[in-house]
Amino acid sequence: MPFCPSCRSEFQAGTAQCADCNVDLVDNQPEAEATASSDMVDVYVCYEAQQVERVLDVLRSAGLETLLRDRASQAFPTNVGHTAEKLVAVSGNDTGRARELLQAAIDDGVIPSDGEILKG
Repeated sequence: MPFCPSCRSEFQAGTAQCADCNVDLVDNQPEAEATASSDMVDVYVCYEAQQVERVLDVLRSAGLETLLRDRASQAFPTNVGHTAEKLVAVSGNDTGRARELLQAAIDDGVIPSDGEILKG
C-alpha cells in the first residue's frame, strides 16, 4: 500500500499522489521517518498558503525541522473551517523556541496576526 510521506496516510494501490498534501506517495514508509513525524508537535495554525510559507521560512531559517499538515482538499477548496487548516509542527524539543520565533515574527509584522500560535 502506498503512503504519503507528509501526513502518513495510507492509500489504495494505484494511487500516485496524496490529494491533501500534493506530494508523491511512497511504497513503504521507513520506520525512522514515521517515528520522527510522530514526535512532531503542532505549534501554529492558519488558513492561507502564503502565510504558512512565511511561517515555515521563519522556522527553517532558524534551523528548526518543520512539518506541514495541510488539511485543505483540492476536491472541496475552501479557506475557512477545520478542513482548511494548515498546521505547522516542529520537533517536540523545539516547541518553546518555535513559539518564541513565531511571536517575534508576528510582533515584527513578518507574519500576519490572524493565525494562531498553539500552546500545546
